[in-house]
Amino acid sequence: MKNELKKITENQFFNVIDVGARGGFKDLEQINSFVKMYGFEPEKESYQALLQQYNQFAESHFYQLALSDSETEQNFYITKHKDMSSFLESDFANFDANFREIPDSSRWKESMEQSHLQKARMTTLDSFCEGKSIDFVDFLKIDVQGFELKVLKGAKRLMSENKIGIIKSEVSFIPIYKKQPFFADIDLFLRDNDYILIDLLFYPEAINRMTKAKKSIRRQEKPKYCISGDAIYLPTNLKSHTIEQKIRMATILSCKGYFSNVFSMLENDFSNTEIEKFIDIFNKKEPFFKRIWRKINA
Repeated sequence: MKNELKKITENQFFNVIDVGARGGFKDLEQINSFVKMYGFEPEKESYQALLQQYNQFAESHFYQLALSDSETEQNFYITKHKDMSSFLESDFANFDANFREIPDSSRWKESMEQSHLQKARMTTLDSFCEGKSIDFVDFLKIDVQGFELKVLKGAKRLMSENKIGIIKSEVSFIPIYKKQPFFADIDLFLRDNDYILIDLLFYPEAINRMTKAKKSIRRQEKPKYCISGDAIYLPTNLKSHTIEQKIRMATILSCKGYFSNVFSMLENDFSNTEIEKFIDIFNKKEPFFKRIWRKINA
């Protein structure tokens, strides 16, 4: 494994695509200095804020641009709370049908009200990566308020050519936007393109804040944790990936704590002892770069 680790430290870059980059990227903090970041944020003020924030990555590239399944221009609905902005209109009828008896849901509903419209340019991830000569996307993160399936459909060529590693996509179980795809739609699309779900991360802390009990409320509906969450997917066709690509994906999995999946990904190429030593790299406090070189030179 030493030769493969040496290649990674010499290349230094993990290609990360952050679609819906508003709010920052916190997924791979252990290897930030090895990340080449490509972030997409169509809303003007949020995009400008990103240009001022990021300096922890090896390289940062941000685009006031949206990703979809075609190259076009579309209305972007800017909401009162910009985190809720979307290319889909808010579905207040379905919101009320599911959440109106939850305490403080009115504040959530108000945050979804439209502030103004903005025209946004769109491209596909296939076209973008071809234009930038990105031959492998190590980590694709998508958080675009109901538009995730469109983004994935715009990356179908990359997926068919095994050029996307780990995918983290927001998914919804109770739609709050009109024509919003469900988790089942995204899961079916990714399974049809040879990806498998390994984890689903809900947002209980956000729901708990919203549904905090008030003494003045006569009745209180229990929190609904299954509104939305982040789904983590891995490619299933690992025979089509190089050993270096698999180690790069295993590095990301280790950062996220998915050690069982690391063994599964590397067991056909390395011994259990080698994999255990690789995982141990992520259980120490030394900087990642220093740990890798200590492992290579051991």
